[in-house]
Amino acid sequence: MKWFQDITSFFIVMSLTSFTKSDCPPGYSYYSSHCFRVYEPGSPLRTWEAALQECISSGGDLPMVDSWRKTMGYIITNYAPRIEGSVPSFWVGVKIDTADEWSSPKWLNGMTFMGPWAPGQPKHVAPPECLAVVPTSMNFQVLSCHQQTTLACQAPLMPVAIHTHHQAGEIEEKETLPEFQVVHIVLGAMVAVLLLLILGLTAYIFRHKLLAHGTSLRIPFLSLTKMPNVENHH
Repeated sequence: MKWFQDITSFFIVMSLTSFTKSDCPPGYSYYSSHCFRVYEPGSPLRTWEAALQECISSGGDLPMVDSWRKTMGYIITNYAPRIEGSVPSFWVGVKIDTADEWSSPKWLNGMTFMGPWAPGQPKHVAPPECLAVVPTSMNFQVLSCHQQTTLACQAPLMPVAIHTHHQAGEIEEKETLPEFQVVHIVLGAMVAVLLLLILGLTAYIFRHKLLAHGTSLRIPFLSLTKMPNVENHH
């Protein structure tokens, strides 16, 4: 049984280990399967276009429909004491150039914007109009794109590059899954093996207990009966 205890301990330790190594662009931090970069209070304020270009140049983008909540969660978790009362809003990836676009506002990735709006919003200004999110309420407001406010950027996890050498001496880079995804796959396989070991050991112990008590158990494809000793009589 020592081997089983050792294997069980190993799997428990591995399953409790936190694999949050950042595969993020330089200057970004890992949080909830995304990469974020926050320009703290005191950093230069930027117009919407300048904020967008700043994010792009650093390898990211303005927060989008699939990540703005996580962006605000990251900001509130890590910067709440410093942003309270000093940072009214952060730019997000929505820009409305004409009044017609208000019939169905779009994120920069083409997804339809659905809110939620801050009280009294949308309050229109002269176009172009851009959206910002209020971190304390996680609601949106309309600002002039020329107005300056704070920004935060999002970025995808960077794939790990594997260098393959060819006979001609050329090097080809192949993209693989981010390291944390590979680790999760390996852990999943390890947990599956552990469960199979536990089930196998449980069945083994159960079978021998039944046989020890002379119990007959009949299950489809399985019959466990303690056989009586048969002595040869001459």
